Amino acid sequence: MINFITKEAKFFCGIDLHKRKSFIYVLNDKGRKVKSKEIETSKEEIINFFSCFNSSETIVALEIGPITFSICDVLRDMGISIYVVNTLENHYLSRSMKKTDKQDARKLAIQLWKRILPRPIYIPCKEEREIRELISHRHFLVKDITRIKNRTSYLLSNYGIKLSRKNLGNNVQWSRLSDKIHNLKDTILLFEFDLLYKQYLMLKDQVAKIENLLKTKISEEGRFNEMFEKLFTIPGMGKISSAALIGCIGEIKRFSNVRELVSYLGLCPRIRESGGKSIGGRSITKMGNSLLRGYLTQVAVAALRSGCTDALPLQFWYERLRKKKGWRTARVALARKMASIAFGVLKTNRPFDPGMISINTERSLTE
Repeated sequence: MINFITKEAKFFCGIDLHKRKSFIYVLNDKGRKVKSKEIETSKEEIINFFSCFNSSETIVALEIGPITFSICDVLRDMGISIYVVNTLENHYLSRSMKKTDKQDARKLAIQLWKRILPRPIYIPCKEEREIRELISHRHFLVKDITRIKNRTSYLLSNYGIKLSRKNLGNNVQWSRLSDKIHNLKDTILLFEFDLLYKQYLMLKDQVAKIENLLKTKISEEGRFNEMFEKLFTIPGMGKISSAALIGCIGEIKRFSNVRELVSYLGLCPRIRESGGKSIGGRSITKMGNSLLRGYLTQVAVAALRSGCTDALPLQFWYERLRKKKGWRTARVALARKMASIAFGVLKTNRPFDPGMISINTERSLTE
């Protein structure tokens, strides 16, 4: 949900949040200081600080950070209203010449009292955050598997065995390679390869466990399961990309139109013009979740390689744009289109309909 400032608020609080210690600054409805204190960042200390305030009359402003949402859970359980802002959008703090914990907390409280804070960001529920964490953890494990494959390929090349990562795609290929290396009877090569092979098997096992847990989490939550089934009807959309969209988007109703979602994902065009001239060319903003943008690009590539008939309109649309703008621009535009399709599927709560795809490439570029 998106929190907002209520008319009943009498205490306006700014928290400069850090992992070890945080500074809290409180103003009353007249803009006068009520209380300020540096505390240990813990659930007990926060509850103790706000125990002297009426929770229904208190509102707290925080900046987004690694532990922001866990602190939001504590404040929400106390009945305190929350206002979370993006640090990059809050220029009053980010460009300040005098930055201390106390000053940042004070400025947050003042902005909150004057109602001049940037728009609040979406606070995901606990279930959405769990899916995000699992997706992020899986991503780093997959990167480690790629590192192991690269290291193995390099190791074998030193012994005259040329092998690409494509030849290390599954357990069967690794097993065959292991048998081949054991036959060479090279002690050092065998030792190093066995270490890499064990790491590969361990990482693959961890990825499988995370994917099973993701499947369980989505199936247990009725809302997520319904979203997953609808997203899975889109050509190129896999289980992990669907789960990533569910975790990052959360409530689709928080986006009033598709442009808001595209902007949130950082896939909208960045346009800089002065004196009738374009500065730095046209590119996307890349302001959103980079991991999710990567998944959408993978979905776009998978749709282009798909052999199902539902993907044909997307492939035709891509080819028309590629001939005009080149494959790089066309691929980014297709990723943006996949995000638009996902929005339509979730907003209407209907499966993917290939007949609804617009073939007007020029219009799609400006959306």
